[in-house]
Amino acid sequence: MSINKYIREKSIYFVVTLIVVIVLSVTSSFAFVNNDTNRILDNGLKVKYKDTKKSSMLIEKKVTITNNESVMKPFNVYVSSLDDDSTISLDKVYYSIDDGVESLLKSNNNSSIYRGILDKNESIELKIKFWVSYDLLDNSDQGKNLSINLNVQ
Repeated sequence: MSINKYIREKSIYFVVTLIVVIVLSVTSSFAFVNNDTNRILDNGLKVKYKDTKKSSMLIEKKVTITNNESVMKPFNVYVSSLDDDSTISLDKVYYSIDDGVESLLKSNNNSSIYRGILDKNESIELKIKFWVSYDLLDNSDQGKNLSINLNVQ
């Protein structure tokens, strides 16, 4: 085997490996950036969740609910949190919907925060913001983060 052929084979191997690494990096990065979640509920409503802002003390989510059915459909938006030692209790969290009235969440999981009815082929988009009330925090909350899960039924 000549040295030129050896260098050519190793160069091709290097280029192919580099392309594979770049493609894997880009696709995995896209998976972390694109945090949209689409679901179709049992009652036929289509729900799309998107995190627009997220930090340890503030979470902003955009929820789009679409009724593609030919009849009116009621829905409820519920909030819950992970129940572990690293999350802030829900009774220390405020929320607002579409920059409206600020309300304190209830301490129990699966609390309804919004109810509505969609006409046939109607859609609604809700911007829901959650933030921690610093005046309700105490020493036991140090190192904890805000964790919010939304469910539409």
